[in-house]
Amino acid sequence: MTNLNVELIESNMSFSVSKNFGEFEWAGTNLRTVFSQTSNLFNLKFFMMLKDIMKFHSQAIEVSNYNDKLKFENNGNDSDERFVKMSVKEFLHANNYSEAFYEDYLLPMTASIWSTPAGALKDFPLLTLVKFMRNHQLLQIGNRPKWKTVNNGSQSYIDAILKTIRNVKINLSTSVYSIKRRKVIGEPVVLLKTKKEVLEFDHVIFAVHTDQALKILKEENDCSELEFEILNSIQYIKNKCTLHRDPRLMPKRKNCWASWNYLTERVSSGKKSDTSLCLTYWMNKLQKFIDKETYGDVFVTLNPLTQPKSELILGEWEYSHPLYNEKTVEAQEKLNSIQNNNFASFTGAWTNYGFHEDGLTSGLLAAVSLGAECPFEIALNGGYPTNRKVYPVPDWSRISFDTKIKEQGNAVSSFRINIHFNFKSYHGSTKNIQNREFHLQKSIVELEKPKAHLISMKKSRKPLQRDK
Repeated sequence: MTNLNVELIESNMSFSVSKNFGEFEWAGTNLRTVFSQTSNLFNLKFFMMLKDIMKFHSQAIEVSNYNDKLKFENNGNDSDERFVKMSVKEFLHANNYSEAFYEDYLLPMTASIWSTPAGALKDFPLLTLVKFMRNHQLLQIGNRPKWKTVNNGSQSYIDAILKTIRNVKINLSTSVYSIKRRKVIGEPVVLLKTKKEVLEFDHVIFAVHTDQALKILKEENDCSELEFEILNSIQYIKNKCTLHRDPRLMPKRKNCWASWNYLTERVSSGKKSDTSLCLTYWMNKLQKFIDKETYGDVFVTLNPLTQPKSELILGEWEYSHPLYNEKTVEAQEKLNSIQNNNFASFTGAWTNYGFHEDGLTSGLLAAVSLGAECPFEIALNGGYPTNRKVYPVPDWSRISFDTKIKEQGNAVSSFRINIHFNFKSYHGSTKNIQNREFHLQKSIVELEKPKAHLISMKKSRKPLQRDK
């Protein structure tokens, strides 16, 4: 963000749990909010949960550091089968954690972080969870870091990036229907088909979900067995997202309101429903530029337990989120084997923990692996050991623009794009100088046709209207 001159502001990452519309509630903001429901002071199960939180923090750090030690000794590869294939639920059972800890802390926390249904926790990879929490300093009660967010939202850095890209045509809302890869006289040729035309490139970067990439590749039967095996291993779950002002989708007790609020209820059988996730983000708390005086309370709820009042709904969308399980982790571990092979790279937040930083890192890796130079060190995994790496730069990308011109005279069959995003240059070659295009995904709520783009972009929300 410093390189883009984009302002960051402090955010708040507090968390709360509310069951059956206020029957049981607590929040982790401070000691007062932990016991915001005074009956918890006399609840033995609640104190068991608190005790197990401390126990889990200690054990999770121990497991993470032990696995890291083995990775350092084994060139970034996992070698301890005890934890590599262990699920969260298996770990909890083996270490005698209480049901209250599972139901009222870890399950809501895990489901909220990855936007996954509660029932998926039984298959959630232990190492993915504990290392994420360790890396983000969530395994400590005090002295937690101050989280930050982009002032005025992600649109700020998207606009800043677009301003730095010059002399390049950007196609907005351009669906890519198929990709065909081949070699012509030893040179890579990638045929990219859109609704209007067929374009020719040297390399394609898929900055989309794996299922969308597969649809594009399978259209021309241009998907290798290994690509299919890896990309098809990652599953997704759809979540309904509602922007609204209805406080009924927040904890009943106002002093329990937090930035992230996990809501659940019992079904008629008396068992807790684990088929969906309901999570409300208090946007005024998360993004301070949405000030309460101007806009009032603003919420974003995933999969509302009850539909907000129609007059309080500001917008509705549907998103797909990766489902994390053993197959997902195995696919991530194998991803290196198809990166920069067959004139393609695959990027996205799904390549690691599923967050903006993971998407950014994978994009930087793709650029650097094609010969771009980054002005800052790329932190592959927050400084912790990882199997992520920079891939060898293809031979075609090593040849400079000037060299190609000297070799081929006036027949222009290469290009140099100067990206003033502090990358020195980006080299590539194409048979037609008019084809030097970056494909930009402007907005998708739910794809009718899959899209492949070199830059991914989210839809900006409409400005909120002030209450009359």
